[in-house]
Amino acid sequence: MLLLTSTVDVIQIVATDATQLEIHASYADNAAGVVTPGRQNTTVTVSGTTTVVTSPAQNVQRNIRTLVVRNDDPSASNNVKVEHVAETSTTTLWYGNLSAGEEAILSQEGTWDVYDLSGLEKNYNMIGATGPAGSAGGATGPTGPTGATGIQGIAGPQGVTGATGPTGATGVAVSGIQGPTGVTGPSGPFGSSGPGGTIGVTGPTGATGAQGTAFTGPTGATGATGATGPTGAVGSTGPTGANTP
Repeated sequence: MLLLTSTVDVIQIVATDATQLEIHASYADNAAGVVTPGRQNTTVTVSGTTTVVTSPAQNVQRNIRTLVVRNDDPSASNNVKVEHVAETSTTTLWYGNLSAGEEAILSQEGTWDVYDLSGLEKNYNMIGATGPAGSAGGATGPTGPTGATGIQGIAGPQGVTGATGPTGATGVAVSGIQGPTGVTGPSGPFGSSGPGGTIGVTGPTGATGAQGTAFTGPTGATGATGATGPTGAVGSTGPTGANTP
């Protein structure tokens, strides 16, 4: 709800750019209890300030129920401000950037909502400036007393012991038949001769025996003289030697 209560109160639009803006206002005039509904449509194609809801008559209160500001430009955006002008003051009611096809709407509850080209409401997650850090808290209080130990719960009943299973039958021991003695295998080959033993050390030479006694036998008798042999034949005369010059 937005009220105009004097003959100088108006609602005006301040546009930064010269895009085409379409504005609609629905209101109800109250004259001493007689309520008369009304509406006003305005098209703005220039930048600057334009009045979009005029003043009521004397002694009439104009209650604006709905105000729609739409940027009808096919491509350009525009910064738009909605102002309430009273006798001695001007108050900004809403200010924002409207892209092509977007619109801002003042509802009957007094809230402003912005819708995009598809008609879906835009959500703004605006984060304010970080506030100053709070003062440090007081000293840590003493640790409280330990609470009483709770009562121990009742032990549950012991489960029933299961029955012992039956003993299995004793197995029958069966001795196997002894197999026949295997055939004796052939004798293995003789191993190679071992290495010869080392030659023993030669024993020491025995001591020299005692020298025997010299014994000279007797001189034998002189033998007889042999017979004279025959005279040998005279040899032939040798050749005469050659005369030397």
